[in-house]
Amino acid sequence: MLNLALIIVISFFVVYYTIPPIIFIARDKKLFDAPSEERKIHKENVPTLGGVSIFGSFLFTSVLFLNNEIFLGSNFLMAACIILFATGLKDDLHSLTPYKKIGAQLAAAFLVVFFADIRLSSMYGILGVFDLPNLFSIILSVFTILVITNAFNLIDGIDGLATSIGIVVSATYGYVFFLMDQNGLAITAFALTGSLIGFLIYNISPARIFMGDTGAYLIGFITTILTLKFIELNKFDGLFNPNPFIKAAPSVAIGIVIVPLFDTLRVFMIRVINKRSPFSADRNHLHHRLLDIGLSHRGAMLFLVMMNLLYIFMVFSLQSLGSSNLFMLIFAISILLHFLLDIVWKQRMKHQSPAH
Repeated sequence: MLNLALIIVISFFVVYYTIPPIIFIARDKKLFDAPSEERKIHKENVPTLGGVSIFGSFLFTSVLFLNNEIFLGSNFLMAACIILFATGLKDDLHSLTPYKKIGAQLAAAFLVVFFADIRLSSMYGILGVFDLPNLFSIILSVFTILVITNAFNLIDGIDGLATSIGIVVSATYGYVFFLMDQNGLAITAFALTGSLIGFLIYNISPARIFMGDTGAYLIGFITTILTLKFIELNKFDGLFNPNPFIKAAPSVAIGIVIVPLFDTLRVFMIRVINKRSPFSADRNHLHHRLLDIGLSHRGAMLFLVMMNLLYIFMVFSLQSLGSSNLFMLIFAISILLHFLLDIVWKQRMKHQSPAH
């Protein structure tokens, strides 16, 4: 426990002391995120290189404490993170095409799935599916990595949101892995937690710096790796693991990362229903809707953080329901929340229209 606390402290201070010079350099070299698009909320030029500090802190702390004895395949994980760092940094400095970004994410995903063997081997009864053939296991695992990695990038739309959700998720996984005596995974999770706490000081509204794709990709990627390991380590096996530490692990994991997953799914569905590309930009994200109905940046951030925490409390409390039942409960509540938010938003927009 003392070592894990030390990991949080070290990663926190690395970010805390490296962000100010990064802000200075970004302003000096005019490396800003300019408010040039309608969907962008900030009104002033804001430096975007916060992800450099987050990545540097995470990598430094992980290399300092991790080895293959306590986390088999950690070297491949760090190599994959470097691929995403280079991709995110390039995109923050000079925009990349979506194909190049997806290509880099696929390379990072295959690196950990093939070489570190970090993958899903079963659907655990969700939708009636259990053990998966190797090919489907690989495809599902790579797809999961792409979805969650990009989901965190999509929620990085208001000050402090992706950072705060990242703290909640990584701290939750870190604590559970600590209880499970999975020290390597706990170190990985808490290295990210400390880095994000240090960054939140500068990223909370009004933000002095953004994490950019560099930071969002790292948070999403590490979150996915923790999610896959969390699910696999709690897989029921009558011979080797008859009493897993966490019941209904897949559905519990969905509850842990619910905000980015829910937001991504609902936005894609709205775009498809409106006959638009699911990858087109718009203002239909949860944080946009919350701002539209009158919440401040901090208010919207706190609302979504509390929502994520309530889901986490719910899934851990109700894990005895089993994966399928808990999954259906999560789905039903999420659909209800979508329609309630949509009703409030439409009423707000109606009263703000010129006719009123």
